[in-house]
Amino acid sequence: MSFRFGFAVALLTGACSVIAIGSGEKPTCCPPSQEVLHLDDKKQDDHAKHGDKHHDHDDHAGHDHGGGIFDVVKKQGTLNTLAAALGQAELEEVLSHDEWTLFAPTDEAFAQLPAEKLDFLLQPENKEKLKALLLAHVVEGAHASASATTEPKPIKSAQGAELQLSKAANGKMQISTASVVEADIVATNGVIHTIDAVIMPAGLID
Repeated sequence: MSFRFGFAVALLTGACSVIAIGSGEKPTCCPPSQEVLHLDDKKQDDHAKHGDKHHDHDDHAGHDHGGGIFDVVKKQGTLNTLAAALGQAELEEVLSHDEWTLFAPTDEAFAQLPAEKLDFLLQPENKEKLKALLLAHVVEGAHASASATTEPKPIKSAQGAELQLSKAANGKMQISTASVVEADIVATNGVIHTIDAVIMPAGLID
């Protein structure tokens, strides 16, 4: 692990977190939506209103949230930066309920990015922007790699950005400009595909 990468992860998990997300080739995305930025609040309200239904479903399925998407991210071993960023943005609860697909940038993907943008996003006053960045990697429902074809298919992220799901000539699944490194990591409430780049919504950082 490089000094820079280890330092970024340490800062992320500390009381005063500062990391930096760089840019790269940017997919064509919609501007962040304030409605979607508060998705976690809506999901928590929905869960409170329908708590009994969620509980019944969990009992029937024999699942608990220990195997949900956020928990799997923490255990994966190559997604430490993402896990810390999700905690910083307080998205653990969102990813513990309902069904999602997470296109998860690896530690290497985050390490390739310049530091100044991540520093900016992790400032307390920019928490909603960090949340928007992370939700740009989340899609409602479970999208297995088998659903990808050579013909790009538009899918909408929880942040509001339109992503392009496709299969490259080499057979690898792609999401917009990012390639899937490891596909179909199953969680109790969805699926995770690790990717080799961070998806930066257009207009997120001026």
